[in-house]
Amino acid sequence: MTILLLWILIIFLSSCNLLGRRYEGIGLIHIFITLTTFEYFGGFSYLISEYDPFRAVGTNSRYLAAYNFTEDTVWRGLSLALIGLSAFSFGAYAQQRIANQPPPSSKRSAARPCMSNTLTSIGALGFIGLFLSQLDIQFPLRGAIQQVGQNSIIVWIAIGAFVSASSINKKPLWPWFIAAAGIPIFYFSFAGFMSYGFQEIITLSIFYVAMLRRSPPTLTIYIIYMSAATYIILSLFVSYMAIRYELRAVLWSTTDFSDRLDAVAHLLSSLRLFNPWNFDDLDALMTRLNQGMLVGKVIEYHEIYPELRLFGSGLLLSAFAWIPRFLWPNKPALGGSEMLTANTDYNFSDHATFGAGQVVDFYVNFGAAGVILGFFTLGVVVSIVDRRAGIALRRGDLLTAAAWFATGIALARPLSEVFFLVNTTLATWAIYGALNIFLTRHAGRLQKPHGFSETMISFVDPPRRAGRYSDKSQ
Repeated sequence: MTILLLWILIIFLSSCNLLGRRYEGIGLIHIFITLTTFEYFGGFSYLISEYDPFRAVGTNSRYLAAYNFTEDTVWRGLSLALIGLSAFSFGAYAQQRIANQPPPSSKRSAARPCMSNTLTSIGALGFIGLFLSQLDIQFPLRGAIQQVGQNSIIVWIAIGAFVSASSINKKPLWPWFIAAAGIPIFYFSFAGFMSYGFQEIITLSIFYVAMLRRSPPTLTIYIIYMSAATYIILSLFVSYMAIRYELRAVLWSTTDFSDRLDAVAHLLSSLRLFNPWNFDDLDALMTRLNQGMLVGKVIEYHEIYPELRLFGSGLLLSAFAWIPRFLWPNKPALGGSEMLTANTDYNFSDHATFGAGQVVDFYVNFGAAGVILGFFTLGVVVSIVDRRAGIALRRGDLLTAAAWFATGIALARPLSEVFFLVNTTLATWAIYGALNIFLTRHAGRLQKPHGFSETMISFVDPPRRAGRYSDKSQ
């Protein structure tokens, strides 16, 4: 119970920061904490009296039994994750306190050149990544373009909604809400997975609170809103888990699009409310939202085999993440389970991906001290990215805001190892830099139309309060 209360305290303090008048970001700190919380949420099922994941009833129970873990395993993993999340929060807070110098001028230009071109380019990049995720074609830098594109589709929806709500000629937000709903349906219909769609929903929901509301909600209203949203997501999740094999039999086959839509409709018609006293629902959480179990197994395995400690060699590999795959054929590939396989006694299926995440990555390199220092550093970095994205967006510099925003989404992946965080971050800035050059060279009629530090739009008052460095002359 102590771990849960401390975890709730972190979420509470993060919510206070998100709603505070001095907050200059777009919600990335809170997004990171929220996504991490969901990945470890299932471990708290042990707080329900008499719950036993090994009661040998149901498919999920038999699946969990194969992992041969104990309740102590899960609590040890949750404890280490809590230490990391605390260090992350402290790093983010420390950076915010230190960053007390005003940002570059927030005065907005009188003109609105090429707003549509910029948004169209970000959207095009997003849709390229979206469709590459479903196409079996290979070419140099394909993985980088796909990953950055998938992040950019979220950025495109968020920035598009912000521009619609903030520009002089206001436009309705409902087209962007429809686009936001369409992305998770697309991923589910064609891949049968909910992870990307889940991240999009969380990211855009928190962005809405941070940037699209005329004034922030009260803390009480926000807590009610987030609690309701959490319950809806959990209900959707357990409903999906109950019929996932039936759904995947359709979605993973070569059926036409109408059959896929029927599968989505079947899921929606099968929705039921999450019940924490229904042990089958808790089994579903323990099966897929139980990263604490894997972290705990890593801790136990390292106690038996301390020689597995990497002493930084695993993190050092991140320094070479900039090398493209066609020059480094054996470059680590996103989507494998190699780190967990090497640091537990598990043999994972080739048809599933089990990400180790930053907690495991920092631990296998430097132990608990590595988790503390690593997450503190990650908190500082995410806070910087968050603030710069917010500043760029509020002054109308869409392309810079998009680059920072896409970077933040890449960093807010709790199950990615550090190497892939660095790799996606570098790919993001390389691709957005190339996009900036392309737009600049093909917009000669405009003066500095898409420069990474130039203003591009004229706003009326932004939906969110401007913050401590707002332009008082407006």
